[in-house]
Amino acid sequence: MLRQPILDRWQFARLTDGDLNEICLADALNARGESISLPHTMAKDGQPWRGNAVYRRLIQTDPRWKNVFVEFEAVDQCCRVFIDDIEAGGHRGGYSRFRVQVPREALQKPAFEIAVLVTNAVNEHVSPHFGDFTVYGGIPRPVHLLICGETHFDYLYHGTDGLILRTAVDAAGNGILTAEPHLINASCALLTLSVWEDQARPIALKSASISEPTQLILPKVYTVEADLTVDGQAVDSVTLKTGFRRIEADGRGLRLNGQPCFLRGVAKHQDRAKALTAVAPEQIAQDFDLIDEIGANAVRLSHYQHSQAAYDACDKRGILCWAEIPMLKMTEDEALQENARQQLTELIWQNIHHPSVYCWGIQNEIAMFRDAPFMHEACRALNDLAHRLDPGRLTACANLYPVPPESKLNGITDLVGYNIYFGWYYGERQDYGPYLDQMHAAR
Repeated sequence: MLRQPILDRWQFARLTDGDLNEICLADALNARGESISLPHTMAKDGQPWRGNAVYRRLIQTDPRWKNVFVEFEAVDQCCRVFIDDIEAGGHRGGYSRFRVQVPREALQKPAFEIAVLVTNAVNEHVSPHFGDFTVYGGIPRPVHLLICGETHFDYLYHGTDGLILRTAVDAAGNGILTAEPHLINASCALLTLSVWEDQARPIALKSASISEPTQLILPKVYTVEADLTVDGQAVDSVTLKTGFRRIEADGRGLRLNGQPCFLRGVAKHQDRAKALTAVAPEQIAQDFDLIDEIGANAVRLSHYQHSQAAYDACDKRGILCWAEIPMLKMTEDEALQENARQQLTELIWQNIHHPSVYCWGIQNEIAMFRDAPFMHEACRALNDLAHRLDPGRLTACANLYPVPPESKLNGITDLVGYNIYFGWYYGERQDYGPYLDQMHAAR
């Protein structure tokens, strides 16, 4: 697979208000716009702006191309993607990666046009539809073309590279790596896994049938390469970084590889002054330099899926990561709850290989307005989904000060965090001790 960035020569135009699904493509393509480069937000004169917009770009084709996908690392918040006049796909949720396949008829032309209709208007069916952070809209992360042959990893599988890596640690301290491939047109293919500690030589190598997960036992690992071959010829390849550690938590606290680990950390949003949400990898690295500088060993990536650069930084620097979805105001709307399940699935499948992630967060302060039985049921469904997709990790939620210890929201996930602000919004800093003593006694 070849990944080719397409960041420049885009046209951007704001559109009239209205339902995204009712926008006429012809009207959008005729809208007067401006030339921009990605990443880009829909902010106007540096200020947040909410509404509809269109992004367009012409792609010159190559007659050698067999299968091509357009990869969006994020589109904020909902979108429809057209290839020429064909609606090729779309996405609901502004923070996870997704892809659409370019139709074969478009590849047979000298060029085709990508048109992305985007809205960041408040949508009660998509999270977040409430929260104390700004939804800037647009295409705030890079876009690529993925080019591959007839046999390839399934790049439409929940935005992943078609390779799920599960890791565990056995009683002897060995790392157990289980690779689950998802493939297209691969009935005659052979999968080969190579595990690299450095670039000199692989420390483990295994070829296997594509019909079942492949397992390796390793002392440690940094890079996993999965090669797909047909009749001895290489047809596709995926490379992911991973690692091994054991996380446990109970009433005594959290343990990392069997040793007590006291978490000292920060919560981090993705935006930056001037760049807004269209942050560059070097700006993310600067944020993590500050996190290192204060001696933190943990970070909560609030309150949504962040770019891969953030998770990579946690892996590289040894920072434990709480990763979560933007479920901030839960209603009884089934479409909203289905969107939460979609975003949680994408969060887990796209980041399951990162050893720094120690828990999946399923909600943040949903009881701000009420604590209702339907919330407990919906959170149990999200908690069960997370454990079904990734049995090896903890689940978490974050409640706020007014939620009493006996609330059922405190008995669903493996970990419960509380957002409390003594000495800021209410009370005095000295109130933390008695409050936490009461909480621990009750739970």
